[in-house]
Amino acid sequence: MYGTPWHGNAGFASPERAPLTRIYFLKKGQKNSLHLKRNAEAVEHLFTCSFSSFYRTEAIDFSLGFLGKIAKTVPCCELSFVPDKRVIDFIQKLEG
Repeated sequence: MYGTPWHGNAGFASPERAPLTRIYFLKKGQKNSLHLKRNAEAVEHLFTCSFSSFYRTEAIDFSLGFLGKIAKTVPCCELSFVPDKRVIDFIQKLEG
């Protein structure tokens, strides 16, 4: 995965690359928890977060196929979290 090409001079964004090892779908919760999504659930969630050309069937087919490949190769999880700093430690412990 690559950062934005429009990173500017502010120093909080980068055009550099990093491996995509997990996708987190964020959800505020009562506690920090992680739920692995099945492929179909992951594709559905990724599709709702993407910009697809809804007026062309072949574009939708391409998008769904591409997102399906992502869901098969990259673990996709729903991260329920309490909006405070504890979630950082929670993720770091999971990722090792």
